[in-house]
Amino acid sequence: MVPAGRDLGPEKVDEHRLRMHETLSHLLAPHIQQVVEFAKRIPDFGQLGQPDQLVLIKTGFFEVWLTQAARLISMQDRLITLCEGRQIAKQELDFVYSMQFTTVY
Repeated sequence: MVPAGRDLGPEKVDEHRLRMHETLSHLLAPHIQQVVEFAKRIPDFGQLGQPDQLVLIKTGFFEVWLTQAARLISMQDRLITLCEGRQIAKQELDFVYSMQFTTVY
């Protein structure tokens, strides 16, 4: 996803970053569904109102997903494997998100 072998002009960086973010969002969709299904299996989660359920899922998604995905992270290769085997390099995450966000990875 990061343009290899060519430089992006300043006017194209934000556009490319947005396209990469959209691609990553699409790739994460199956993982979002997995986290939702996981939450539904938590005892008494269904007793909460739907707005509360959504808030909990949205605010806790990253932590739950990262815990589930930890076995799919290769620190040596600096890659994370998503559903269907698609791999995302840390370099790509650094481009889309801030380095502060990706230093955990």
